[in-house]
Amino acid sequence: MGVKFRLRSPKSDTSGITLDYSNKIFKGRRFIFGTGLSIPVKFWNTRTMRANIKNAGVQYTSQIHNVNGRLDLLEIKLLNYMREYPATDAKNLKEHLEDETGVTELKVQKDKNNEEELFAFLDNMINDNSDLKPNTIKGKRQTVNTLKSFQKDKKIDVNFETFDFLIFKKFKRYLTKDRDFRPNTVWKHVKDLKALMREAEKNKRTVHPDYRLGDFTAKEVETEKISLTDAEIDTLIELNMDSSGLGRSRDLFVIGALTGLRYSDFSTLKKEDIVHENDGDYIVKRQVKTSRIVKIPIASKVKAILDKYDGSPPPTVAPQVMNRNIKRICEVAGIDNADLVTTHTARRSFATNAYRDEENIPIIDIMMITGHKTEVEFLKYIVISPEEHAMRLARKYKRFS
Repeated sequence: MGVKFRLRSPKSDTSGITLDYSNKIFKGRRFIFGTGLSIPVKFWNTRTMRANIKNAGVQYTSQIHNVNGRLDLLEIKLLNYMREYPATDAKNLKEHLEDETGVTELKVQKDKNNEEELFAFLDNMINDNSDLKPNTIKGKRQTVNTLKSFQKDKKIDVNFETFDFLIFKKFKRYLTKDRDFRPNTVWKHVKDLKALMREAEKNKRTVHPDYRLGDFTAKEVETEKISLTDAEIDTLIELNMDSSGLGRSRDLFVIGALTGLRYSDFSTLKKEDIVHENDGDYIVKRQVKTSRIVKIPIASKVKAILDKYDGSPPPTVAPQVMNRNIKRICEVAGIDNADLVTTHTARRSFATNAYRDEENIPIIDIMMITGHKTEVEFLKYIVISPEEHAMRLARKYKRFS
């Protein structure tokens, strides 16, 4: 029977400290109390169950004194309470310690894998949030899976209580060096990680406060925007390709470039999304990202592609494969910056080309398809030079003069 302090992650550089208390009144079970304190592992003395100040530099002196002092005070408060209320139960002891320390993550448990428990909690938290859009859920799950891989590959216990700035730097280095992620992919994972930590804190989990630091972030890089002109899209259409992988990739890309649909929408088109009406044919599709239903007229060039597949949309192509294929196709077609073309270029090309055709397509109609809520957002999205903006304005002035 007694109070012990242990490192939660003794193999990490920095670890949280847990209080481990056993008492016969709890029938062989233990109190495992997350103290909210952490310490560099190299300073921990397992015999005294305190941080050893002898091996610490001047910069750690204040932190070690603070940690040891709070551990001493916590032990005294717990033992005094148990002497005063020897027949107390787990609930009362829990409430007392929470009142005394302000730390709410207290568990009475048998031996339990804290990391598995954390990931189960994150999975449940994502699944239970009905307000999240499908792509947002997918992104957060990808981040959780990346955290699991980080834990496995780097042998670092992932727990939000101990996920301090030092572990964060290792995680970021893992994303950039080990996984070779692009800067914006790293930024996305860091953004999702911070959001998960905020949500965990709202759900009364103990979370290391370092995630609020200004340096606990990654930089978003503005990528070069590219779009294809109508003439370049016609060049792709004219390439002699069958309905193999390259041909399907080309056909799907052209459909995206002539309808403004996202990859998630044009790659999942079904025959029932094609609607025939008296005044023409339309694509009527509930967008995956926004859940909005869009109705888009089918241009003759899109109809020609559908006819190749007996009136159905082309079979889907995986995004990684399609990105690789469309680069090769654009290179064969002699299109500049072919290595920058991706599935998303199709939608941006539609928006840009439709904007250039301002006499026939008002901006508001284009925005109804692209989903941009403001004209400012839309104008940032398209690829138009200042000279083209000026010429468009000049044409408008001429019409009203």
